[in-house]
Amino acid sequence: MKRVAIGAGILALILVVAVLALHAPPVRRAVLRYAVTTLEEQYRLRIDADRLDYNVAQLSLALTGLRVAANHTPDMPFFEAGRVSLRVARSAVGGPLAFDGVDVDAGRLRIVRTTSGTNLPLLEGAGGDPEPLRLGRVRAPAFAVTVQDEVAGLSLEVPAIDLSLAEDSGRIVLQRAAAVGYAGR
Repeated sequence: MKRVAIGAGILALILVVAVLALHAPPVRRAVLRYAVTTLEEQYRLRIDADRLDYNVAQLSLALTGLRVAANHTPDMPFFEAGRVSLRVARSAVGGPLAFDGVDVDAGRLRIVRTTSGTNLPLLEGAGGDPEPLRLGRVRAPAFAVTVQDEVAGLSLEVPAIDLSLAEDSGRIVLQRAAAVGYAGR
């Protein structure tokens, strides 16, 4: 009986040390590098983040200082956010990637088109569409949108949209007036 108790205590200690090790800064950096490489290969995106935080037990993660760009325009991100928090769906453990919730703080979508192309990812020659990204709920208060089409001479600036989308409902509210520009030819 005493051996069983000692064995259980050692096993509990090993589990605690393993969980602490998974959350150590060097391990977080390695996980971030692995995730970025995987996303770049699967979705042809360049992803950069200042920091990755996660909680394995809660299946949650957060990226701070996130920048997402197409591989062909790495210096011109089409999405940036101060912080993106994700709650991984339990169904994703052993199944396809899915998120129960996504929260975006200080988010900005920036679409640029010039005579040499766009900053959005290109899907031509991709060998098919990437896997769909399953999202249960998305919230992005004060989400900014900028569109610059130099070819058509159009621009659109929406400084703040409150975005709230769910599987069966959604709401988009304009917080401040949008600016639309046209450079006639």
